[in-house]
Amino acid sequence: MESINRKELDELAAAHKEQFHVWYTVDRPPIKWNYSEGFINDQMIKEHLAPPSEDSVILLCGPPPMINFACTPNLDKLAYDPNNRFQF
Repeated sequence: MESINRKELDELAAAHKEQFHVWYTVDRPPIKWNYSEGFINDQMIKEHLAPPSEDSVILLCGPPPMINFACTPNLDKLAYDPNNRFQF
């Protein structure tokens, strides 16, 4: 899977395990994929992200329809602060 900044994100996650967690989701995963597949929903977010808090920041990368119709509504549903979300 090719992702913008994947190498850098994985390095951050490895170097800061207690502070930084990365989780990838794709619609068509490669063989031996260890992350999520399919449409992002509230259950997926609950399972793989820290709970909402002032100390949590959510970084989003993907096409606008995914952000607008999957990520944002489900993050809203789970009460993640919109001011702590960033797209790249």
